[in-house]
Amino acid sequence: MTRQEQLIGIRPRLLEVISETYQPANWRFDLFFGGAKSRDELKNHVRYGDIREEEVSVIIIPEIQRWALRAERWTGYDDEEVSARRE
Repeated sequence: MTRQEQLIGIRPRLLEVISETYQPANWRFDLFFGGAKSRDELKNHVRYGDIREEEVSVIIIPEIQRWALRAERWTGYDDEEVSARRE
């Protein structure tokens, strides 16, 4: 399975992480938003497994951005404008 196919497969989890409803990721939110010292501690927990650095910039970040910005791309509106139109 390609890296892009793997990312497509985890989209439901990414949505939960973004929505802060994926319990296994919540401790990372706490560290990230806990200040500089906590963010430094978070760096010690980062694990990339077999992901190569070039994959992060060439495959992973572009795919996540493409997926995360889909509403803006499809509608021509940013997230705030999309939310306002729904109200």
